[in-house]
Amino acid sequence: MKLNLGCGFDWRAGFLNVDCSHFEELVLWAREAGQPADLPAGAEFMRWDLREPWPWADDSAEMIVCNQTLEHFTDAESPVVLAEVYRVLTPGSGTFTGTTPDFEAIFETTVRRRSGTMWPQADAGPYSQPWMNALQNLAHGEGHHKQVFVADMLRERLQTTGFAHIVAPQPDLNLGFIAWKPVPQCA
Repeated sequence: MKLNLGCGFDWRAGFLNVDCSHFEELVLWAREAGQPADLPAGAEFMRWDLREPWPWADDSAEMIVCNQTLEHFTDAESPVVLAEVYRVLTPGSGTFTGTTPDFEAIFETTVRRRSGTMWPQADAGPYSQPWMNALQNLAHGEGHHKQVFVADMLRERLQTTGFAHIVAPQPDLNLGFIAWKPVPQCA
């Protein structure tokens, strides 16, 4: 099984695409964004709140993708979600991959520029300067982000869960990660 968690309208063929939003709502958002509004062939969709216990069996997922999702969980919810990822991921060969905003890169870029429009979709808000609004909106995802990550924070969160992992900055102000569940060692 392959899971695409917190998929929004980034539906992937060959995956069970999972989101807490209703499919019809995601279709509308896809259309508004000018994106394909139909599931690709070989894709399935399931509505599920990832904060609830998951319906999938232990060691049943060969791949779990989680793009732009981890930052939407509180500090208390995040370990629970990651524990479920760990539980369902196949040891050794299963991979957990994804991205999350890199707050350090966002902060440095925003403060360094301090003028002009950096991200037209993010620089509107209550502050007098566009860079202030951009920093606030990118950190808090216009009210949807519940935590921020820098590489060390994400690495520690994955390691605390038990994952072996790689975390790397991306050129687009994101952190990319690849993690796997180690094979249990025999005593």
